[in-house]
Amino acid sequence: MSVDSVARWIPDPIERMNLALSASAVAASFALAPPRFATSLAVGALLEIANFRIFRRGTRRLFALEHAQAAPWVGLFGFRFALLGLAMYLALYAG
Repeated sequence: MSVDSVARWIPDPIERMNLALSASAVAASFALAPPRFATSLAVGALLEIANFRIFRRGTRRLFALEHAQAAPWVGLFGFRFALLGLAMYLALYAG
């Protein structure tokens, strides 16, 4: 995959940097860590890339005032962050 095709697929440079960092972490874990850890890191990286892309686009629209009423969006972001915090707590509690 060439840089130009990635730039067309993900036009935002911050999202491309996030993808590159996640891919390098996954590659290093497959080379240096046990397979179970590397696989779980790869799955987590995929979820993180999708989540980051959704949050980035939503906040860009929110701060650009593209939404007529921002209150529901702010509430939705707060709800998603609360769910994310709960998921992290449960994951840490489960070990």
